[in-house]
Amino acid sequence: MRPTKSSIKVVLISSFLAINFVVIYLLAQAYGFFNSGAERATMLNLTAPETSVYQPGFSWVNIDNPSRSLDKSAQKVLEIDYLNAWHARQLALYSNDLKFLEDHYTDEGLVTMQAVLEHNAAQNIQIESTTLSHELDLEFYSEDGQIAVLTDHHVEEVQYIYQDELLKAHSDEVTSYEIIMMLKDGRWRIRHLARQVASSQDTLERPGTARMPQSQLKGVNYYPQDSPWDTFGQNFNVETLADDLAIIKDLDLNTIRIFVGFEDFGKEYLIPEKVEKLKQLLDTAQQADIKVIVTLFDFYGDYSVFDWPASVKHATALVTRFKDHPAVLAWDIKNEPDLDFASRGKERVLGWLHTMIKTVRSIDRDALVTIGWSNAGAAPLLQEEVDLVSFHYYGKVEGYQKTFQALKNKVDKPLMLQEFGLSTYRGLWSPFGNSQNAQREFYAHMLEVLTWEDTHFTFWTLYDFKDVPTGVVGRLPWRKKPQTAFGILDVQGEKKAAYNVFKK
Repeated sequence: MRPTKSSIKVVLISSFLAINFVVIYLLAQAYGFFNSGAERATMLNLTAPETSVYQPGFSWVNIDNPSRSLDKSAQKVLEIDYLNAWHARQLALYSNDLKFLEDHYTDEGLVTMQAVLEHNAAQNIQIESTTLSHELDLEFYSEDGQIAVLTDHHVEEVQYIYQDELLKAHSDEVTSYEIIMMLKDGRWRIRHLARQVASSQDTLERPGTARMPQSQLKGVNYYPQDSPWDTFGQNFNVETLADDLAIIKDLDLNTIRIFVGFEDFGKEYLIPEKVEKLKQLLDTAQQADIKVIVTLFDFYGDYSVFDWPASVKHATALVTRFKDHPAVLAWDIKNEPDLDFASRGKERVLGWLHTMIKTVRSIDRDALVTIGWSNAGAAPLLQEEVDLVSFHYYGKVEGYQKTFQALKNKVDKPLMLQEFGLSTYRGLWSPFGNSQNAQREFYAHMLEVLTWEDTHFTFWTLYDFKDVPTGVVGRLPWRKKPQTAFGILDVQGEKKAAYNVFKK
């Protein structure tokens, strides 16, 4: 039987729709990959170095030279080529491929590196490394401008050494290097690179004056109702913020915890508009006499060593900008980093946290430093490096005291229950969910315990939300829907039963 025109049309339309579905799916997968915290080295497929990718801290401590002065333009070219050579070296050590060095090393320099790479490849050794700072001293600059002898006095170097894909060693050191560079084919290339001295980098700068208040910190994790998980987006409004802070103050709360997204704020290059909005939020909080815990690196997931310089640059710029703001109570390094242990490796995540704490400490010696662990079991990690041990708890009321006591026995630092709450969602995906009265009883009991133990807290959260972004908990409706109803104010802004528990 011959196909009819209508059946052919149906087949063609169906095929068109199927093809479009596949295309959209593939685009979605690609988007998900690039926003999932995939390692930068993987995403770039170890492409040639770019200064925009690799930007450690850098300074010149001396450029004086008796034979020929190093003018500003020549100095900048030398600096860029030097850093690009370092980045090329890191990619070569990671891949055991000499090709990354061919444009950045002389023939003599390549011979030395080739022996290293061949040895590592034979032993199935892979080195993931980066540097976070350089302090360059010009020792000699030839009269013809073709040779430069340098000393790099402060190379903050991080290395993770793998063999047979297993982590064998990790180092965090400050090293010195002697370098000879030669200008060849219009580019400065490394002829000689010799490591001199190494010292441990485990010592952290301690705060100068602690800001830990004598009274209990009582607060809320805050998002505006119209922009959940997007505080500093298009809906940012100072008047709305002021109204919300007035509500928070009326609840006899004194603290809010906010979230600054790494990508949202421009990664290593801060977006001025975002920075200005953060300033407005802090200014408004100061006017309302409310302290702010600023959670850094929200939605960050790339802990690869290659990405550490960008992280350091981001934190340095942000903390430097706001370290003297009176509303800033604490820097929360990262929200729930322990959830990344399985996918990124515990050792690497902890190493990154250590480095970020050290970075923040070096800039702001007064504000508190904490980490928002997802559970009490992870909270003792790095406790010596923080001022306030923070953890989250979403279990039953009956189990909290046991959990808290177990943590208290392991930690000799002030404790903060940084997230806790109970959703009142009742609907298709949870028909037997909690009532408003159940939420009220939950908070009444928890506040009683927290007051008795004098534990600092910020609950989750002020508002119910109409929707939750897919990137927060995924697409599954039975996961998304309960997240919309943790507030003590409903989607219309009306008080739920639990509201009066806090006000009381």
